[in-house]
Amino acid sequence: MELREVLKEQLNASHHKNGWFVSLLNSIVNLSDEEANWKPNEDVHSIHEITTHLLYYNERYLHRFKEEPVDEQSKEDTFQLDEGITFSHTRERIHHLYNDWKKNLEAADDLVMNHASEALSHLYLHTAYHTGQIILLRKLQGKWDAFQGVEG
Repeated sequence: MELREVLKEQLNASHHKNGWFVSLLNSIVNLSDEEANWKPNEDVHSIHEITTHLLYYNERYLHRFKEEPVDEQSKEDTFQLDEGITFSHTRERIHHLYNDWKKNLEAADDLVMNHASEALSHLYLHTAYHTGQIILLRKLQGKWDAFQGVEG
C-alpha cells in the first residue's frame, strides 16, 4: 500500500469510518447542544470544547499541509467556544474539514506527502484520542448507543 493510501485510510478511520475504534464524526452524531456542552464537572472539557480543539488542530495542520500561514493559540485557548456557535455548526465544520482534507490528500504530490506523513499520523492519533474522550462523556450521560461502536 502506498503512503497516500495509508494516510487516506488513517484519515477515514479517525474522522469518518468506524473500524477498530469509533470515528470522530460517528462519535458526535445525534448530539443536542445541551448534550454537547454538558460536563461532569468544571475540570473536564465538554464534547463541544473537545471538538473545537480538534477543529483548531486539524485546520492548522491543513493550512501547513497547503503551505499557508497558520495562527497560533495557547493549547487551553483551543478549547474555548466562540459566543453563539451551536454544536450543529461545529459538527458541520468538522464534516467540511474532513472533505477538505480528503481532497488535499488526493491532490498532493509525493514530496508533500512524504514530508507531512509523520505529522499527519500524529494528527490522526490525536483525533482518535479525543474521540475516546467524547465516547466516555456520552457514556457518562447515558447517551451512547452501543450499536455505534467498532466493527473490527
